[in-house]
Amino acid sequence: MKKIFIIILAFVANNYCFAQDDLFSTMLNDSNNSKPTPVYATFKSTRLITGQSTENISSKHLNVVILHRFGLVKNGEDLYYNFLGFDNASIRFAFDYGITNNLMVGIGRSVIGKTYDGSIKYKILKQKKGSGAMPISLSYYGNMSINTSEWEDKMRDNYFSSRLQFCNSFLISRKFNEHLSLQIMPTFIHRNLVKFAENDLYVLGVGGSIKITRSTRLNFEYYPRLNGRNEQNQFDCLSVGFDIETGGHVFQLMLTNSVGMIEQTMITQTNISWPNQGLRLGFNLSRKFSFDRGNKSK
Repeated sequence: MKKIFIIILAFVANNYCFAQDDLFSTMLNDSNNSKPTPVYATFKSTRLITGQSTENISSKHLNVVILHRFGLVKNGEDLYYNFLGFDNASIRFAFDYGITNNLMVGIGRSVIGKTYDGSIKYKILKQKKGSGAMPISLSYYGNMSINTSEWEDKMRDNYFSSRLQFCNSFLISRKFNEHLSLQIMPTFIHRNLVKFAENDLYVLGVGGSIKITRSTRLNFEYYPRLNGRNEQNQFDCLSVGFDIETGGHVFQLMLTNSVGMIEQTMITQTNISWPNQGLRLGFNLSRKFSFDRGNKSK
């Protein structure tokens, strides 16, 4: 717990110091008190890896995302017999639409639990530089999911509400320079029905992105649970990834210990530790389409 508070304190302190530096620099170099300008491209995609970033889809644009997480690779046999885990792939399809530049809604369907989900993301604050600069970007992300797989015990009374799970998260990011962006993600997960676990989980995710070239980045994300750590065979999700942008496509390749592709499953169903019990390969492929008559699809 102490480490978590140290991370928060360091992040806030850095934001404060950089904001003061920006303001001091502006006072010295800009006597005309010019208006603050937005900071763009904090991250390459709306997803850091599996979890969300503070980026949104532009207004009147649709983002189609195909997510794959492959089977567990534990030893040399998995490298060739299961072909790096490709024989045991799990898939999710997602569709995100920008209602405005600050408001995005989405729907998705995952193989895990035959789960359907709906989401909303709203950008509350946008990082800016210049006089009166805003040092961070702040977004709210909410998701509700419905597990539609058959009940294990068909003899008991089963309720529709028992299939529901919820995620609420605040995304706080800062682009420190052209190469480094960091983000923290305080997250709350509620599960209506659990077997031998807590219904409510509190998580403080941390992540970041390092720009290598104009079209490539290295990313990481880590979601340590603040409670529920006594659940058997449950571990914190840790992922590292590599982004490649090609025109309107963004291809994200990753190594992770989680098979879940929404926060509800990524955080609560990670049943292997990194990297002692093996790893999973995965990727996200996203393609943007424009519905703005003044712009062609990209």
